[in-house]
Amino acid sequence: MSIDEASRRELWNSLRDTIGATQADTLMTMLPARPLPELATREDLTALRDVLRSEIRSEGNAVRADLREDMAELRSEFGELRAELRADVGSLRSEIEAEGNAVRADLRKDMADLRSEFGELRADFGDLRSEFGDLRGEVGQLEGRLMAELARQTLTLGLTLGSLIIAVLGTMLTLGFTGAFA
Repeated sequence: MSIDEASRRELWNSLRDTIGATQADTLMTMLPARPLPELATREDLTALRDVLRSEIRSEGNAVRADLREDMAELRSEFGELRAELRADVGSLRSEIEAEGNAVRADLRKDMADLRSEFGELRADFGDLRSEFGDLRGEVGQLEGRLMAELARQTLTLGLTLGSLIIAVLGTMLTLGFTGAFA
């Protein structure tokens, strides 16, 4: 038999007439508002808790496995990117070294030319003062060209390395986000 709200009210009215309103309120609060078969027992709650724990553990294990797999993929991708970056840096280093050798060769040639000119100046001491001023001018220009060339190469190297790093980071981020959310 199902107890509805009207039946509960009727019971309360009878109890109020018999034992008083306060006692009727107290007694009614002690009675369940729902039929007993609908109430959860401790065993029901324990069983539900055990099922939920089992499901949570299972889900946690699945998430951990997915994370491990994703981390392994990321490590592999980072390893590949690291190898590519090292190869690119090695190639860039070789290019810079070759360029530096060319600049050194040009500088040696220019220095040889200056020594030759200096030898000629020694032979003609009378013209030494005027040519010495010219030589200072040439050395200043050479130094300016060398400094300008070094500054240009340094800027080029910086821009190339910056672009390379940005490209690698962009690729890493793209692959990282794509791999993590795929």
